[in-house]
Amino acid sequence: MRAALAGAVLAAVLGTACIIVGDDDASVTISNESSYTLIEINLTPTYSDTWGRNFLGADVLYPGESLTIDFVNCGVYDMRIVDHTGVECIFYDYDLCWDNDLWVITNSLLDSCAF
Repeated sequence: MRAALAGAVLAAVLGTACIIVGDDDASVTISNESSYTLIEINLTPTYSDTWGRNFLGADVLYPGESLTIDFVNCGVYDMRIVDHTGVECIFYDYDLCWDNDLWVITNSLLDSCAF
């Protein structure tokens, strides 16, 4: 039911970029290349018991759009994504230290969470 995200993908990020600015060690860009609208994205250290804030806030991430989270302190993180159908995907153990990762969300990745 839970899938592992394939890591950084060497591809151009399409669509509108929403930037959350910070002065920390790393960033991650989440590119929605699926046909699903994403309504919630959470990123939390792997040792945390709670998901914390939704980085989309009151917004959504439509197909073709991307979100850059530019606040990340060096560490290992889990990510939670919820699409407009209510399907929740959780991805574990991503090392975000002093780099800028690109995570591409596809239909097959989200569909794997539905089963």
